[in-house]
Amino acid sequence: MNLAEYFARISYQPQGKPSIEQLHALTRAHVQSIPFENLDVLHGKPIILETAAIFDKLVKRRRGGYCFEHNGLFIWVLQQLGYQTSPLGARVRLRCKERSEIPARLTCLCW
Repeated sequence: MNLAEYFARISYQPQGKPSIEQLHALTRAHVQSIPFENLDVLHGKPIILETAAIFDKLVKRRRGGYCFEHNGLFIWVLQQLGYQTSPLGARVRLRCKERSEIPARLTCLCW
């Protein structure tokens, strides 16, 4: 795994030190180059969240990925570039009237 392959995949090369402007540009390049894809989920194949497996699928094999795969790859990239990162989980709260109400997990359909 190396950043040069990732940057070639997204047709982007950051310049200088990490900054909010570069973060926005990197995010834009990533989402415009690597599509959301849930074919493995639809075929009943497991989603492997190890960074090397994600890198192989999204960068080397030029496939798209499920939301957790995109996030795993992107957090690795940010860490390699020197950004301070914290992985977070979230749930959609549509139709939840009470803040204390925790909705069930749903299958991620979009990124």
